Amino acid sequence: MNVTFDTNCIIALEKGEPTASALRGIVRHAADQGLDLRVVAISASERRATLDTFKRKLSKAGLDLESVDILPAPAIWNEVYWGCALWMDKERSAELKQVHGILFPNHPFKASGANGDRHEKWRNRMVDTCALWTHLHHGGGFFVTSDSNFRKKQADLQEQLGGDVNILTPQEASARWGHHRTGSGG
Repeated sequence: MNVTFDTNCIIALEKGEPTASALRGIVRHAADQGLDLRVVAISASERRATLDTFKRKLSKAGLDLESVDILPAPAIWNEVYWGCALWMDKERSAELKQVHGILFPNHPFKASGANGDRHEKWRNRMVDTCALWTHLHHGGGFFVTSDSNFRKKQADLQEQLGGDVNILTPQEASARWGHHRTGSGG
């Protein structure tokens, strides 16, 4: 079963935020629960880290690189790592634009060329768009995020993308997989 942590989950683990405990429980019991833990390479881009720096941050956050897959994200110039990117054809680009339109219907898909806060807000939206698209492109499963926008849009995502969009908060994911279940109830 695929379980993808979004950027906010990685930050929570790294900073020890309140949801980190729930996420650590999932990480600890992933193998017992039959989970394939994944993160999206573009998660590092939002914070302007190199891919190697991102890998070190994952390790420091408690995500063992031997047991966590880093999924290649859409190849968007100046936003992804070329060694961990997917070339986008017309079909993939249309799917990405569709996901963006559902998540952010009132915001442009393409960067305006503006710098500063406006560009950073566009980048944050694009990272969210790419994270969910990448999760779905690589087999879906469960997308774990503390970002309420994903939850607000879940019904629309399911309706427009075919119903295989499963979004959980860290707490919901922890309740599902965060502790070891045994036959003795322990």
